[in-house]
Amino acid sequence: MTAAGSDELVTAITLPPATDGAAFEEFARRPGDFALVSVACAVSGGEATVALGGVSGAPVVVGPTAVDSEDAIDAFAASAAESIAPPSDVHGSREYRQHLTRELVARAVRRATAARRS
Repeated sequence: MTAAGSDELVTAITLPPATDGAAFEEFARRPGDFALVSVACAVSGGEATVALGGVSGAPVVVGPTAVDSEDAIDAFAASAAESIAPPSDVHGSREYRQHLTRELVARAVRRATAARRS
C-alpha cells in the first residue's frame, strides 16, 4: 500500500540498484493472513541486507553483513533475531517471533546466495 491520498497519483517508482540475488520468506498461520514474521533479503557483493516485517511497528533493516560461509549466515541470522524486540500477542510470544526471525533470515540468505551463484 502507498500513502497516496485520494487526490494523488503515483507517477514513478525508484528501485534500488540490482542485486546479485534476492529472496523472500514469511510465516503466517493461514495463507493470506498477515505474516507473523517476514524477511526480504538482498545479496550484493557477498553482503546480505534484510528487511524484517511483523517484528516491530515498522519494518526493520539489518545489514549489510558479509555472508561468505555457512557460519557467517548463521551468525547473521542470530544477530538479526537478537537485534529486534518483537511484541508478544495472541499469535506468538516475543521468543517465538525471534526464533522465526532467525530461521527465516537464514533461509532467505541461503536462497538469495544460491540465486547469486546460478
